[in-house]
Amino acid sequence: MVQIAICDMQEGQYIESLLTAAGQEYKLHRFEDAGKLLAADTPFDIIMLDGTKFKEVSGRKTEPILIKNGSNYQRVARKDILYVESSGRKLIVHTRKQSLECYGRISDFEEKLGTGFYRCHRGYLVNLAAVESYDSTSITVNGGDVIFLSKQKYHGFTERYLLYLKLKEKV
Repeated sequence: MVQIAICDMQEGQYIESLLTAAGQEYKLHRFEDAGKLLAADTPFDIIMLDGTKFKEVSGRKTEPILIKNGSNYQRVARKDILYVESSGRKLIVHTRKQSLECYGRISDFEEKLGTGFYRCHRGYLVNLAAVESYDSTSITVNGGDVIFLSKQKYHGFTERYLLYLKLKEKV
């Protein structure tokens, strides 16, 4: 994987931009294109002229999530979330320390959490950094929890997870 994207942060304009992922090239012409590309569930970062990553600058990757658990609000760091489980209208957010219940749609959470998470089943959203192992029907996350991996999502998950591991090696 080759990734090149240089942006002048003052002007908000790309000086040079080309992302190559899995044999596909993405040409970016404006600063807004980077946001659209990242919002479209892409598994790679965009590097700015000053060396920072676009997702870190935009806050998508580092801002904690605010979860309403009963009458309390709790801030949870994205990195601490292992997976999100949907049960009817309730979501159960499983973290390294605890599980929190809240009301909402898993698709909304998927959008909030960004590209470090993958929708592996209609009822599950997994943090790629928390994956310990997987097979054709399930994913085991840190702590030993096993979650479903649907047949339809298996191929997409393997591609996305392998790309995540390659990017992790280069960082």
